[in-house]
Amino acid sequence: MGIIGDRREGHQRALACRRLGLHAGADRKLCIQAESAQDLPIAERMLLAATQGPTNGAALGAKLANAAWKTKGTWYVVAANDRMIPPDLERKFAKAMNAKTITLPSSHVPMLSHPAEVAKVIIEAAKAAAAN
Repeated sequence: MGIIGDRREGHQRALACRRLGLHAGADRKLCIQAESAQDLPIAERMLLAATQGPTNGAALGAKLANAAWKTKGTWYVVAANDRMIPPDLERKFAKAMNAKTITLPSSHVPMLSHPAEVAKVIIEAAKAAAAN
């Protein structure tokens, strides 16, 4: 998925949680269950909520000397039903990277809700990288 600033990500999460009447901090696990993985079965959402740690904001704000997407082939999975990162923003990121893009009818976690399709993208990217 795309990388966005910690402040924007936190804001999106807070808005998503507020839509459900949840406080983003105190009810983080409920928010994960309800908003970031809405297309997973409840048991998987509960597991995700129990094991997903908070985002490390420092990692999102780090400065890069050379972004790999500028010189290497790039693939991007747009999650069309993402409630954490707006899909249009994901498309914008993919376009900026000139990425080969697929769109899946997924929540924020397409690797969990659509594993076969995501694996296909990864395999395609690996084969293309090996050929270069």
